Amino acid sequence: MASWLDYAARGRNAWWRYLLATPVALLMAVVIGVLLVTALKLSGLAPAALLSQTSDPSHPMAFFFGISVSFGLVLAGFVIALRLVHAKRFSDLLGRWRWAAFGAGAAVWALAQIVATAADVAHSPHALRVTASSASILLVLVATPALALQTFTEEFIFRGYVTQGLFLALRRPLLTSALSGLVFGAVHIPNGAPQAVGAVLFGMVIAYAAIRTGSLAFGFGVHLANNLYGGVVVTSDADVFQGAPGLITESAQGLLWWDVGIEALLLAVLAVLVTRMTSRQPLATGEGSEAMSGSA
Repeated sequence: MASWLDYAARGRNAWWRYLLATPVALLMAVVIGVLLVTALKLSGLAPAALLSQTSDPSHPMAFFFGISVSFGLVLAGFVIALRLVHAKRFSDLLGRWRWAAFGAGAAVWALAQIVATAADVAHSPHALRVTASSASILLVLVATPALALQTFTEEFIFRGYVTQGLFLALRRPLLTSALSGLVFGAVHIPNGAPQAVGAVLFGMVIAYAAIRTGSLAFGFGVHLANNLYGGVVVTSDADVFQGAPGLITESAQGLLWWDVGIEALLLAVLAVLVTRMTSRQPLATGEGSEAMSGSA
């Protein structure tokens, strides 16, 4: 079976290509986005009111439409750029995809989120209140496909492209996972320190899972369960989903760092579980060989 390193080595991987591909991907996303928005405005298919509500979670239809479009553009930009710059195929970054692994990741992390909510209730019983309404049904319908696209895009870029590139250069699973997590956390800094720290830890463990399983499938399941739970089941007044008509709303005052601590414990358990699941699968690290492919 191909290892994560085998998938990473496909295509052209000279170091300078990693400096070029991301700007090209973002440029492609912007160009396609401008063309798309212009076409929508000229056609009248996207009213100005809808476009103006794309940053407000209290308007789920517009908000998750915005998420779908923005992350879809970024994904398209990276798929095109990686083909042009690295000669990598879409499947090269997916790895050894298995839907069973995706389902396992989603189920395990959904259970972990329930445990985290129970810990929140034990810590601050009055911090959570039931807010389910008829609007919650619409939220589920529009949030699920949008968050699936969002989380897949992040997995494709951070656990696929970034982690593969780091693994090619370093050949050390733990060091690669740590650096990949730091990169993932860095893009979450605008969300505040607690969420950035949580993203670092989350990114480390999911990168480790990609390396150990040779696939994005398990980590994608974990990530989707995480964001769906936070966007639909228990929404917080301190994250990007604040204002969404979730089933339960959490007042995050006094729980921000508590939640980071609980998440760290659950992620540690997840890392152990991944290690045990893959203990019979030898890791190809290529130690002693050339760190980065010299192919142009």
